[in-house]
Amino acid sequence: MSDRMKINSIDWSCPSIEPVQDRSLPDREKLAAFKRPQDLAALMIGKARLYEGERYILPLWQNLEALVIGSRISGDGEPFLPDRYCLDNLRQMEGIDCTLRGDPMIEAVIEVIREYRDQPLVLEVESPFSILGALINPVDLYGAIMEERDLVMSLLDRIAEASAGYIRACINAGCRIISIADPLGSMDMVGEECYRSLCGPAQARHLKKIRPCLTRAIVHICRKMSLSMLASGFMESEKYRPKIPVKKYTDLLYAMADDPDVFYTGLTCMHVRNPDPGQSCILSLKSHS
Repeated sequence: MSDRMKINSIDWSCPSIEPVQDRSLPDREKLAAFKRPQDLAALMIGKARLYEGERYILPLWQNLEALVIGSRISGDGEPFLPDRYCLDNLRQMEGIDCTLRGDPMIEAVIEVIREYRDQPLVLEVESPFSILGALINPVDLYGAIMEERDLVMSLLDRIAEASAGYIRACINAGCRIISIADPLGSMDMVGEECYRSLCGPAQARHLKKIRPCLTRAIVHICRKMSLSMLASGFMESEKYRPKIPVKKYTDLLYAMADDPDVFYTGLTCMHVRNPDPGQSCILSLKSHS
């Protein structure tokens, strides 16, 4: 069966139980709480009820990375509001510090992880393309992909380096499960050609930057990103058979984190209440990626 036939037959629907987030910001009081570890922990515990207390998930705002970088780009002392874009063109990113460490919201996440390191914790991050895509109008971003591809790739690499540093700090603080999603950069969103030539290579480089951190941690790649990487030939998969029986998906992920030969998993959705451990797969980057 050809790659194209496989791609055309893929079901891209997402089974997540998480409410679809619009581009509005939490109220100012909640945003301020994201900077205070004690308040952030309380909000995290409340959110865990959605998953029947099986795991804690941080951060509490999807694409916190874009929130941090966007505020730096705006430069007006106010938080970046996701209901607007802070870039008119990507050239405005030149000279902008993409480092995530040092921001109060990022440091609060790391501190809460350190405090709750003995609990089942998941760190959610987004792939560099989705971080960049939250900062600029999609029409302008796709125009830059056509006209300034080298610039786009350079920015994606800068963001990937910043993301890897953030992930490394969270792992050092005690987090062992990393969940990566790329809602703006999956193949069903950008198309096959753009995915194969830009998004897929950028995602592969990001995963390679994270790889040295994964001595006792596992990266869970979201279902749509997994499907995109597999269909485009950047990754391959095989069934995972745990060495000891597990009933909960979170326990399975910790078993994978303990396995020195396993670094990436996927094809399931983290955001369902009871993922089936029997459907778990090991993902690995192909040598040409």
